[in-house]
Amino acid sequence: MPGARSDGLIAHGHRRIGFIGDLPARLYTRRERLAGYRAALAEAGLSHDRALVADAHDPAGAADATARLLALPDPPTALLSGNNVMTDGVLTEVSRSRRKDVAVVAFDDVPMAAILEPGLTVVAQEPATMGELAGALAVERLDGDRSRSRTLMVETRLVPRGSGELPAPRGAGRTL
Repeated sequence: MPGARSDGLIAHGHRRIGFIGDLPARLYTRRERLAGYRAALAEAGLSHDRALVADAHDPAGAADATARLLALPDPPTALLSGNNVMTDGVLTEVSRSRRKDVAVVAFDDVPMAAILEPGLTVVAQEPATMGELAGALAVERLDGDRSRSRTLMVETRLVPRGSGELPAPRGAGRTL
């Protein structure tokens, strides 16, 4: 998970990083992103705090989840949004609460990412590559391929624009 590893949130001093994912929890992308979040924490020697993980169905739910996380006695200093729908809610609540000290990294690039202040740091996918691979697989199936289904992985890339590079507030989130 690039947003939390040494090139992201953890490198900027964040130790309490919240995750806001989409529902249902059985969705493949949600499960994989949560697993990546947990793996990045473990790789950095940080414990996984279930209180910092929230799920929502829509932007309003993500905003509510963000408000709940930020109201914790020991709130996260950074948030990882599981997809662009969740990001709408996360950014809405961070803005509504006038919090300029919370770092945000989002999965999926969004059109407004570069014009926000600070710009939104994202884990970007390659939709053209994904489409090409899906199209090729569909054509293979139409041509008679009856092989077992398979999972293809397309690399992501971290696009730093400022929101994920905010340093953790001094002394905040230092408990493990």
